[in-house]
Amino acid sequence: MRKYILPLLFVLIYGFLSAALGAATHDDEYVVVLGPSSIEWNPLYTYSTTEAQLYTAVYEGLVVYDPRTLQPRPGVASRWSISEDKRSYTFHLRKDARYQDGSPVTAQDFRETWELMLRQGNNSPFSFLLEPIQGAADFRLGRTRDANTLGIETPDDHTLVITLEKPAAHFLSILCHQSLVPLPQGHRTAESWNGSDELPSNGPYRIAEYTDEHIVFQKNDQYWDRARVLLPSIRVLFREDPLKNSQEFNYGSVQWIMDSFDAEAIRIPGSLQIHPQFSTHYYFFRSAEPPWDDPSIRKAIALALPLAQLRSEDVYFVPTARLVPEIPGYPEPETLGTAQNASAARALLAEAGYPLGRGLPPLRVLQPEGQESQRIGTLIKESLEDTLELEVILETLPYAQFQAAQRDGSFTLSTISWVGDFADPLTFLNMWVTDNPVNIGGYANPEYEQLLDQASLLEGEERFTKLSEAESLLLTQAALIPISHSPSINVIDLEETEGWYPNALDIHPFKNMAFATQRAPYNVVRF
Repeated sequence: MRKYILPLLFVLIYGFLSAALGAATHDDEYVVVLGPSSIEWNPLYTYSTTEAQLYTAVYEGLVVYDPRTLQPRPGVASRWSISEDKRSYTFHLRKDARYQDGSPVTAQDFRETWELMLRQGNNSPFSFLLEPIQGAADFRLGRTRDANTLGIETPDDHTLVITLEKPAAHFLSILCHQSLVPLPQGHRTAESWNGSDELPSNGPYRIAEYTDEHIVFQKNDQYWDRARVLLPSIRVLFREDPLKNSQEFNYGSVQWIMDSFDAEAIRIPGSLQIHPQFSTHYYFFRSAEPPWDDPSIRKAIALALPLAQLRSEDVYFVPTARLVPEIPGYPEPETLGTAQNASAARALLAEAGYPLGRGLPPLRVLQPEGQESQRIGTLIKESLEDTLELEVILETLPYAQFQAAQRDGSFTLSTISWVGDFADPLTFLNMWVTDNPVNIGGYANPEYEQLLDQASLLEGEERFTKLSEAESLLLTQAALIPISHSPSINVIDLEETEGWYPNALDIHPFKNMAFATQRAPYNVVRF
């Protein structure tokens, strides 16, 4: 009987630990941990990358991301065709695509949702993504109120025809974005339905429970591809407890930590996933107002800064002087370099009529709370006040107040970490176009926009070259000061989870994920 003692001991220890920590098994929930988050469930007003991930559970657009490559693959649309002139897209919708209440998803739902998104005054932050569509820019900006001018037609319930202003090689990639999903008629104008049982899910899951502490997603029985949805239930915890999150991951009661973990406490080899991300952290000017609308003054301020210290390799994985992260085939843009150049800064200011910065208004630096923000803000203030005769005011706010102050435009220089909305350089460049709702710096340059227009008529290497020219203009005019490319950091055991792949947007569609082999908890003997 002695030979059975160790296996029995393993079972007893594992059973005790699993019970104590609430460990999941393959028949139970897949558990994901986020930090505390406020989720906007109305796609018209979505903004955050957290929402982009959670929306993969409950919503589906015409096309969806391939989990490996991020290339568009069929979603509600089973197939599509593109006209010879590359301006007309015809999408054929699945007849079995339904919302969680059983009602069908129709072509009219897409058209009317997008029309509402574009309607002036609706304040949909990503409405500009639809501007490749014929008439969309004029309708969004209120230059016309006639929705019939939009290049969106619905010949029948399951056919959607979209006509573009001009060819746009990135258009299918745009349609993967989380904001461009359909809403049924009853939800399009409802004042409030966030997180309710009536959420109009047309994706692989529906919301079964929703509190301030957690969400439970359960398989959506009305989903057209439900047979291939392998996780019956997903629990998302909103919890700021790095040590507890890490311990529960070690013991198998948490499968994926997106945020809030203690790296030193993680004990499963290879589970800390650090990968390049299509993301850039930068500071930017409020370029809409004088004197900061003068490129030479912005450039002078940028050159007066200790750029190498701001982008310290001791702090950042990938410090950078460029906006668009490196992409195969995309030429390196012209930048302001990586070194401080105080003499050039003084010369530019003197030429602009502000010798040593005298006469310039105080430079207001708006940033969120945090150790790194404080480090950079202090460097900016000390270097500018030492190099120039310029007053620098640091304003550091809690994140929610910081966001509101950014929207109000009460700053000279502020900061953001921008994660691409789709897998194309244009996701970083479009946001600097006049009247774009996310152009909160107010940058305006007809030459820049002309370069983007020229790029839209090109493909492949020629298109990338023209886009790089546009980026060079943006950087050398110091509309922004890039700091770093932010990596994605996740904790997940890929021996336990299938269908999760590193990618540039750090989006991992829940539909593709499944339990693999069960791993024994850390520090329990494995046989």
